[in-house]
Amino acid sequence: MTYPEDTKELAEEIYVYDGKTLEQVCEQTQIPMPTLKQWSSDDGWFQKKKEYRSAALAIKHDTIQLQRRLTEKALETLDPQAIYALSRLRAATRKEGAQDQKEPDIDRPRMFLEDMEFAVKILQEVDPQALKVFGKHFGLIVRRWKDSHQDTKTQS
Repeated sequence: MTYPEDTKELAEEIYVYDGKTLEQVCEQTQIPMPTLKQWSSDDGWFQKKKEYRSAALAIKHDTIQLQRRLTEKALETLDPQAIYALSRLRAATRKEGAQDQKEPDIDRPRMFLEDMEFAVKILQEVDPQALKVFGKHFGLIVRRWKDSHQDTKTQS
């Protein structure tokens, strides 16, 4: 079977940059293991992953060193620019750390029900006739809600 190039790129990204195993990539993408092994071999995924990890560790080390030096300079001179640079670096590293954390699982059915309850309460207060129209088209609303959240789920 031939796959689009972006599918192959996604699999590589998951393996190299997300740090997943080929088994995990297989589970996540539903691409057969022999295909993933072939792509990995042909394009040197293992070496890319190794280089990426090495670079990421070097960046973390350098960032810590920079933070230490900026802290020392800020304490010695009380220079507003050094203090500002230190605060921006610390804020950036906190954001980066937050992105590395696993996103929580979202209970989509519960979220949907809460959204529908909210909409019904508002319609009851504002326009009871609209509530009838809402009920009439509820199937369409459910399908579109599912479609919109399916797109969100596949993008993450």
